[in-house]
Amino acid sequence: YLYFHDQYGLNIFSNIAASEQTHMDAVLTVMDKYGVEDPASNDQGVFTNVTLQQMYNDLTTQGDVSLVAALRAGATIEDVDIRDLDNVIEATTNTDLIDLYEMLECGSRNHMRAFTSQLDMQGEAYTPQFITQEQYDEIISGAHEYCGQ
Repeated sequence: YLYFHDQYGLNIFSNIAASEQTHMDAVLTVMDKYGVEDPASNDQGVFTNVTLQQMYNDLTTQGDVSLVAALRAGATIEDVDIRDLDNVIEATTNTDLIDLYEMLECGSRNHMRAFTSQLDMQGEAYTPQFITQEQYDEIISGAHEYCGQ
């Protein structure tokens, strides 16, 4: 998101980047609690996970084309996040993790709404690629949520 903010100067990217930092801090708190080593890099755009690095490379390349493409890339990130969070929520019974994942998913739903709204203002639409159309429609028709409170 910071990459796209630097490129296009649109506040949605810096605002969501700040929100994502809050999410990363919450994840780190739970990781510390369970003694899990932090694999995150301190360098912007650098990931130790090969899949995440490839996704970053692909989506930044996609978003380099235009502001609309960058907004679609942002919506795609949230689309993937929601799907992945749904999967990990289903895969655990640990209440600390479920609470964390539900808070993160709440944030992703808000971010999806924000990107979709920006795309609408550009006369464009987003089609979900990773969650169902029904789930997407439910998210978009919902109001802003207050997560983790």
